[in-house]
Amino acid sequence: MRPVFGLALGVVMTLSSAALASDRDSIIESCTTRLKAPDRTCACIADKAIAEFNERELTFFVAMVARGVAGAMSAVPSGMTNEEMTHVAGRMQVMPAECVNG
Repeated sequence: MRPVFGLALGVVMTLSSAALASDRDSIIESCTTRLKAPDRTCACIADKAIAEFNERELTFFVAMVARGVAGAMSAVPSGMTNEEMTHVAGRMQVMPAECVNG
């Protein structure tokens, strides 16, 4: 039974890695296009978001960067709390400066 569990865990980890890579690419593309920020700054923002946010927060963050606040509000992940939304909004305000200032 152990090999099957290991295989299943490996598949989940691979899917998670692929999803994170896709989220990172989406953040960078939207950031450079919509926010007109440099690639390096956008990559830093994407990396910070992936490192700091839980799954719901990251989904919401990707939607905010891609579609703006109004668009993101129509795509709030199920079960997302007000605290999570506030956390994302707050971090979104300071991440660009953190990435520019190093």
